[in-house]
Amino acid sequence: MSTVSVINVSGEIEQSYIEELEKNEHNVRSVASDDIDSAIEKTDIIIIYNEIQQNMSEVCRLILKIREEADSSLWVFSKKNSETDRILYLQLGANNNIDGECPPEELQLIVKNEAALKSVTSGFVKDRIQTENSIGSKVQLNAKNQSVLSSDGREIELTKLEYKMMEILNSTDETVGYKELYTQLWSSYQKHSKARIANLVFHLRTKFQENGVLDIDIKTVRSQGYRLITW
Repeated sequence: MSTVSVINVSGEIEQSYIEELEKNEHNVRSVASDDIDSAIEKTDIIIIYNEIQQNMSEVCRLILKIREEADSSLWVFSKKNSETDRILYLQLGANNNIDGECPPEELQLIVKNEAALKSVTSGFVKDRIQTENSIGSKVQLNAKNQSVLSSDGREIELTKLEYKMMEILNSTDETVGYKELYTQLWSSYQKHSKARIANLVFHLRTKFQENGVLDIDIKTVRSQGYRLITW
């Protein structure tokens, strides 16, 4: 059973969606937008629900805040979104957008499939969790191509910033703090820098997942920074 936290920014998600999720053994809870810690804690999936397009800035704030602290699947559910809004939410770290055309049954199936995928990934991690505290080999990086090599020889191309991030994390077995990461990546430390780093990490994780790379992960160490994990 997965836990779904719904953050109602404006309006409230219709009861039919909650009933459909609960009927299929998902635990659904409503969380206030000013209580992000409750949304993050022991939550598999977070849904930000917003009926009014003018509240876009608040939705963006929530996405950035959640991505600073958690790796939960994150979706934005809006009655109607412009293409620009949808793209922005994805760039900030949302996994997907849902609109009013999505019926309760479809949302339930999306949650079910997402939970199944997380379960498979979680099982893979648990089978190798004993290596987390004693990382063996480093990740293979190709400076010429700005890429990372998986254990089975696949090459994943990275952007300049993504590659630099991997170099920093790959240089140590310890957690690298937000300030140190930001300073090395952008040469200065500024307000909201955690969100910028979280967005970069999100895109790296997405590339690993899309390429089926399960032996490399970037672990969020809450309130501290990030640590590279390999198996």
